[in-house]
Amino acid sequence: MLPNSQTGTGLDPKLGPLTSDPSGFTSYRLPLVGSPLINAGFNCLARDQRGASRPDACDIGAVEFGGLLPRAFIPQAAR
Repeated sequence: MLPNSQTGTGLDPKLGPLTSDPSGFTSYRLPLVGSPLINAGFNCLARDQRGASRPDACDIGAVEFGGLLPRAFIPQAAR
């Protein structure tokens, strides 16, 4: 594989700590501020692996920096 702007020993993706979603189904590392992954993707799905929206150009990777998570449906108890 030839080196390019997305590979090489000098690339620091600037990722946060390993995080699990509340269900424990998946784990991920969010890009941090200044990450070269932010808004550098193309041809992405509308939502990331957590279900968060991709508000701008999509990020490289499975999770979106600044993506808005869907609200959970919580039924109200009858009074």
